Amino acid sequence: MAVIPSGDTVVSIARQWLGYPYKWGGNDPVVDGGVDCSGYVLWVLRKVGIEYADTTAQGLWNMCYTKGLCFVKGQEGQIQEPWTNARRIAGSLLFARDRETLKIKHVAFSDGANNTIEARGSKTQDRGTGVFEMRTYFNNSALIPGVFYREK
Repeated sequence: MAVIPSGDTVVSIARQWLGYPYKWGGNDPVVDGGVDCSGYVLWVLRKVGIEYADTTAQGLWNMCYTKGLCFVKGQEGQIQEPWTNARRIAGSLLFARDRETLKIKHVAFSDGANNTIEARGSKTQDRGTGVFEMRTYFNNSALIPGVFYREK
């Protein structure tokens, strides 16, 4: 019988893989010499026993969306309780959309405490895998199929 990982376990494993360089298209921080955002998420999920086909941030969103596990931030001034709560759940996924195309362009984990654990590819000092203060451009969130989330 397989053990179902918790969101806290996802965060714990993600924190074990910090400090690796960002590499576009990278799926394995050791073999590929770095990871991109979706490669990092998939790597961590494999480490907790969840196997998904290699995909992009948009592909991860689509997978969660088809299972009814996604939450979208509302327009300014609208209260969106599921969105607010989901992004504060340890191990949930956070997504950022391109403002023009509306396609998902980035994915990260929430640590449950207003931080993200992610692989960043920006041209700033914050490049690579790390824990960062949650940015406002994360406008969608999702629970990962196969992960147990506890209520706080």
